[in-house]
Amino acid sequence: MKIKRTAAIVAATTASLCVIAIVAGPGAAAFPTQKSESKSLAQNTQDGPVFTVENYVHPEADRLGEELGIKLKDGNGNMIYVECTPDGSLIRVESIDATGNVVCFQATGSPAWLNMEITGSFGVQTGQKPVDVTSTLDGKEAKMTVPKNSVKPVGVADGESVVVQLKVN
Repeated sequence: MKIKRTAAIVAATTASLCVIAIVAGPGAAAFPTQKSESKSLAQNTQDGPVFTVENYVHPEADRLGEELGIKLKDGNGNMIYVECTPDGSLIRVESIDATGNVVCFQATGSPAWLNMEITGSFGVQTGQKPVDVTSTLDGKEAKMTVPKNSVKPVGVADGESVVVQLKVN
């Protein structure tokens, strides 16, 4: 029975590869081509393609940092910066130092976490899930959980704390 099942899987895989080869054209498998429009993600060099390596840094962290007055570091890719809207599902960090006094994030998956430095933080508002917040004040780290659909002050709510991590489980 196992031999028949294995043979059927091999036959189906071979048939799929044949269809792909026919659609791609002669020589496609032996001589893959590289499209020039992919250069924004991986630049081609004389020696061959340069591959993108995941470093877990937030996309456009430098540009966003300059525009917003914050520092985005690394994360798992499931929490991203978004423009603030009245949408109740966003995570909002209130800060006297940030442009517009608020920075918003969206958890696109679970778990989601992002390391950052948002100086002058004084509050965190959550959306539909609780958020674990790590902050520092005078070099001392503090952790708290903000329940879903809630607002909690950060530190002593005087704008002296630095939010250093947001995490959604």
